[in-house]
Amino acid sequence: MDKLLIKFNNLIEKNPVKAIHFVKKAINDNPGNFDYLEALGRYLSSIKEDKEGIKYLQRADKISELAPNSIFILAISLMRTEQYQLAIKQFDKVNSIYPEAFYNTALCYVRINKIEDAILSARNLLTVDILKKEAMNLIIDIYSFVNDNEKVRSELENYRKLFGEDSYYHLMLGNECFKKNNFMESAYHYSKISGDEIKHDQYYQNYARSLSSIKYYQRAAKIYQEIIAEGYSQEKIIFDYAEVLYQLGSYQDIIDVINKYHSVILNKSLAKDIISKAYYKLNLE
Repeated sequence: MDKLLIKFNNLIEKNPVKAIHFVKKAINDNPGNFDYLEALGRYLSSIKEDKEGIKYLQRADKISELAPNSIFILAISLMRTEQYQLAIKQFDKVNSIYPEAFYNTALCYVRINKIEDAILSARNLLTVDILKKEAMNLIIDIYSFVNDNEKVRSELENYRKLFGEDSYYHLMLGNECFKKNNFMESAYHYSKISGDEIKHDQYYQNYARSLSSIKYYQRAAKIYQEIIAEGYSQEKIIFDYAEVLYQLGSYQDIIDVINKYHSVILNKSLAKDIISKAYYKLNLE
């Protein structure tokens, strides 16, 4: 390796700013040096200085062909800067070496609304055993994103045959049932999800609303408590929780919750009405 690049790599560990300045000076002195341009571009992209990283990698690419891992890094930076068509071109160069390039290509196609191209790209991963599950997840996610419910159901059935009824299966099927207001089924599927596998913020609000809709108020209240405890105290969640508490006859709890989260509530008039109704019920008791 070039002595200058060895020094650059050593400096990165101790003083990244100095390392960048050092190699930029070397590039200024040797503007056509492919190795310096590629090394700096790779490093800048690796620390998500994408625009600068792209600039140096593209300059290097005009001098000589980039190494496959540099092409992949360039594609990632192009993707992060929303230059999706250019990113796809770079991913296409290395997908035979890095199968995950197909995954990223699919995401790029989704971003430019080329859904069938996205699906085709994702399907290339189905032949790679270690990526097959991720590929199927991506295909299902894409169909769900464009609300193609029939294909979501079809792909979920294929997924079930291969991987069983795991948390992802129940999440996606729960979401499909929820969209159709089939709250009994959505509540069932959400109840089967392991919190260790799927984060609560991906489904818990739908789960609480499903339970409330089928009048499982005690369970819904518990879920709302957990949602709020995890820091999700938006206005709608507070009002939905208050409605569940009303159904349970927990009128003092309604007042306490509305007052506690008064600062996040924009509709003060509705909050006042809810508290008034709760006080009225308490006075009747």
